[in-house]
Amino acid sequence: MPIISATLLHFSPSPPVEGFVVISVNVYPCSDGANAIYGVKNISSIKFESSEIRIDDLTNDRALFGPNSSNNPFRTSDRDCHNGGDQLKSGQTLFTGAPLGSNRLSTHTIQAAITLCTSEDLGGDCYTNLVEFVMP
Repeated sequence: MPIISATLLHFSPSPPVEGFVVISVNVYPCSDGANAIYGVKNISSIKFESSEIRIDDLTNDRALFGPNSSNNPFRTSDRDCHNGGDQLKSGQTLFTGAPLGSNRLSTHTIQAAITLCTSEDLGGDCYTNLVEFVMP
């Protein structure tokens, strides 16, 4: 696979909003192909327990992943290929991600819509951030 672990340039982080902020993105080779792995920081006093991710290739105007929801969406690092953590506590930073579905995305602009919710199955209060980056 031509994509190697690399922190991406031209990353547009999500603006601070109530709930959480996306602070980083890394593309990392996993067994299911290149994964976009996002650092998410909880900037609220609540905890998050579920998520939904949709990833689109804006250059070709097509969906790459999702939307797909999870009750165990969190990873421990930006090089962790498996979701499994079920809570993002107040002040905590963890990672969430999804496969990009293609390794032919060099110079493409990728957009992710990341939604985190305070209860299982996308219940409770939900917050969404959009983040864009250009593939190396």
